[in-house]
Amino acid sequence: MTPTNQEHMEKRYWLIRAKLRVPRQQVSLVPRPHLLSLLDEALGRGLALVVAPAGFGKTTLLAQWRESLLARGTKVGWITLDEGDADVHQLIVYMIFALAEAGLEMGALEKVAEQGDIAPRVALASILECIAKADSKIVLVLDDYHRLDYEPVDHFIDDLIAGCPPNFTLVINSRNRPALNLPHYMAAGQAREIGPEQLRFSREETRAAVDAAIDDAALDILFDRTEGWAVAVQLARLVVRGDYNGAGGIGKFHGHSSHIATYLTDQVVGNLSDDIQDFLIKTSILERFNAPLADAIRESNDSWDILKRLEPLHALLVPLEDASEWFRYHHLFAECLEDLLRRRCSGAEVNALHSRASLWFEQEGYVSEAVRHARLAGDLDRCAHLIEEAGGWELILFGGIGYLRNLLRNIPERDLPRFPRIQIARSYLALKDGEIRLARAYLDAAENNPLGPDAQMVDRPGFGRDLLNIRLLMESYEDRLNHPDWPRHYKALEARISPADGVTLGVLHCIGAMHYLANGAFNEADAACREAMRSMRMANSVLGLNYAYLHAGLSAFYQGRFQLAEASFWEAYRLAEDNFGADSGLKFLASILLSALFFWRGGLADEARQARLSAAFDYVEKYDGWLDIYATVLDIHSFSKIGDQHPSICHDAISRCARIAEERGIVRLPSLVEAHLLLTGGEDRDDKELMRLAHRLERQFPVGCWKKESFAWRGYQVAGQALAFYYEPHDRARAIVIAGDLVECCRGIGARFHLIQALILRAILLDRAGDRAGGLTDILAALEMAAPEKISQPFLVHRSIQPLLRAAQKHGRAEVVDMLTQSFIGECLEALKARNGCVSGGEVEMFSPREIEVLEELSQNLSNKEIARALDMTEHTVKFHLKNIYKKLGVERRAQAIAKIRSRNIVI
Repeated sequence: MTPTNQEHMEKRYWLIRAKLRVPRQQVSLVPRPHLLSLLDEALGRGLALVVAPAGFGKTTLLAQWRESLLARGTKVGWITLDEGDADVHQLIVYMIFALAEAGLEMGALEKVAEQGDIAPRVALASILECIAKADSKIVLVLDDYHRLDYEPVDHFIDDLIAGCPPNFTLVINSRNRPALNLPHYMAAGQAREIGPEQLRFSREETRAAVDAAIDDAALDILFDRTEGWAVAVQLARLVVRGDYNGAGGIGKFHGHSSHIATYLTDQVVGNLSDDIQDFLIKTSILERFNAPLADAIRESNDSWDILKRLEPLHALLVPLEDASEWFRYHHLFAECLEDLLRRRCSGAEVNALHSRASLWFEQEGYVSEAVRHARLAGDLDRCAHLIEEAGGWELILFGGIGYLRNLLRNIPERDLPRFPRIQIARSYLALKDGEIRLARAYLDAAENNPLGPDAQMVDRPGFGRDLLNIRLLMESYEDRLNHPDWPRHYKALEARISPADGVTLGVLHCIGAMHYLANGAFNEADAACREAMRSMRMANSVLGLNYAYLHAGLSAFYQGRFQLAEASFWEAYRLAEDNFGADSGLKFLASILLSALFFWRGGLADEARQARLSAAFDYVEKYDGWLDIYATVLDIHSFSKIGDQHPSICHDAISRCARIAEERGIVRLPSLVEAHLLLTGGEDRDDKELMRLAHRLERQFPVGCWKKESFAWRGYQVAGQALAFYYEPHDRARAIVIAGDLVECCRGIGARFHLIQALILRAILLDRAGDRAGGLTDILAALEMAAPEKISQPFLVHRSIQPLLRAAQKHGRAEVVDMLTQSFIGECLEALKARNGCVSGGEVEMFSPREIEVLEELSQNLSNKEIARALDMTEHTVKFHLKNIYKKLGVERRAQAIAKIRSRNIVI
């Protein structure tokens, strides 16, 4: 992206702030205390519903109620909805900003909303949490809800109402009853509804609204004809006080919709001067307008003067800003004007108005509205061009996922084949939404466009570049990272890219890092990450830099360099929080990887950390995630389950990842899921099913498979562990061979973290086979690697490791083992005691940690002198501990104690 385009992206307005402000009323306001009281009754009920056709004064009433609420200290947010908000993501964004403008502390949610990188379920929980923390009542008004008409939005609103705290009320203003679970809300007393009959003006309210000297006879006629319809009464005020046929016009006035439309056309607009009629009709194409915009579409310079002359029509002209520079028409009036537009102007003339509006919005930096009017003008070529100039797919790299989502809605699905570059942008958006198969379909369609050279923009500069970037990103999400000659291909691609193109270089290096990680080439991955960081900084893409840190952290993690991994993950976490907010997808990704560090360093006992991991997994299940992320979640799930720790941390992780694998086509994930299924015991599968699963995994991951296919290394680590434990009970020799090959694999590629696990696995198997010396050698090697990085969890998963750890502790006293490792062994043993207990049955609390050490040595029938030497004690101290042990066991002599220890299996 050129600097010019980047500056342009920074000047983008896809959120219309005027929608968050209450339209100022320029009509005669009638006090309606009885209706305000009804609305007051809705406070704390969850939902207040105001439903009536257009013109019944719904918005005016709610604006009055808002003023009364503000006077009482209630915080009130407001959103004037339009058709563009029929998207859950966009609606959530406006809700966050509306509540923030009302004075509610939304924290980092505002940053998330600004980018549009928002997960509805997570955002909803965060919004409700912010509301619940408020020290006042909170009201949120959704004005013109009928304009949405989108089932997912209704479902979201149902969830919002179901979870709303006692201090919150949602107000929905709509022309028709929304498709919500209203019967339930009404029956449960959660909702209050105000309908057209309650909104109608009474006779005296009609007099007050007209605000003129009108006799009782005329008032009776007016009340009868308007039927209490607020907008009709306000229009009648124009008749009574203005020059529209005088008071006698009342007799011709009717309140039904067909009559009101005729009246507006013939009596109001028809009596205006030609230039004012021209102004009204042409500006009716606009959702909102100001004088410069009106000048632009009318190709004139008198719009401000005309706006001043429209004072008699203020009942139909709604100011959107305090400075009264932006306006919209009353919706009923706008519909009538649009009808006039269709009757008086040709389609070509209307398209020209939209085209001029599009040009003005583009020049002023309102790209979303520029694209919208280009669409209404039927100029999809211009829509595509504007989206491309705004940044296209790159908007996501610069934190504009919501912006891109908003823009792409303007090009209908059926027209996408005409615009391959837009298909590419749509492909990347689908990737970020977790719809990988859909993303692939869009990308393939762009690359193999059936329209060939006739398709728009294929030959424009940038198409090939876009295609390269998204093709690379697609490879990473699909996990197609086993290119037969990646290093040479990587260098060839790098040579094709301009050194000034930081974005493409950054993407290439990030994907390069992922290729190397997938194939166990960690030094090369580290180098690619450094290049990615350099390129993303050059492109000024914080989001891209964030991913580079995540990949760098993963490389350090696999190499067992946990301190470096932690620094990288925390940097990614802070970048995400500072730039994209507390609930951004990037922060969830970093949370998962940080959770893995916490877990492998001793567990996730902290409930707050468990909650963060659970929320992060919910996000990556639905949105952005790739193989390493899902593999990390599976590891935490399975090894915590094996060790009987926090079994619900990643609830149903295996079945959820299986569904992700099926839906997204991630290459290595199905085999990882099966490996974890076997590792955890098959989740209620019978022996025959487990046997078939084991045979299937062994065919896919035979011993030595990593030598022929480096891409297999990651799955082999889990599959090998699962197969070794599966075969151990009936074919221990086979299990030891598998464990040995895992050790060789990890040493060969430098995966020190997995080497620790493989050494522990082989140590346990050798010890069970009677080779304590071999097991001790492996366990000491694992301990020496794990100790500096405090990687304790692999030693805490299997309770049968305790004798080996005791042996290692004794060996350390007899041989020269560094103090760091010695201390680490002690910490692991203490953790095992605290977690699992070091003695069996109800005798867990009987013995002190030092007594347990003496018990284990005693069970080996060692003398007091040998016990003293093994445990660095004096013989006197050994005798003291033995005296206490005999007493607790209820024996008097050594032989009795040893027999009881062995018969009751006290020492694990």
